[in-house]
Amino acid sequence: PGVRDKGARLSPEPPACLLLLAEPGPVSLTELARHMSRAPSTLSEMIDHLEAKALVKRQADTADARRSLVWLTPEGQARLADALS
Repeated sequence: PGVRDKGARLSPEPPACLLLLAEPGPVSLTELARHMSRAPSTLSEMIDHLEAKALVKRQADTADARRSLVWLTPEGQARLADALS
């Protein structure tokens, strides 16, 4: 294995978030906040950060416009696999 860029690694909490998203598929921010024992506003900031890195995708729930659904992108799945190895 080559030398990895430490700046490209994720801190411990985002991989936990990615792992939770890997299990059920699309999940609401409220459900994810509950599973991670975090305030929805705090989790929303984390999702903003992960979305900016193209690791997750967020979209308004078509059944309830007040909710946002979040899921892993293929890049997020690859980064999660890397973080777990």
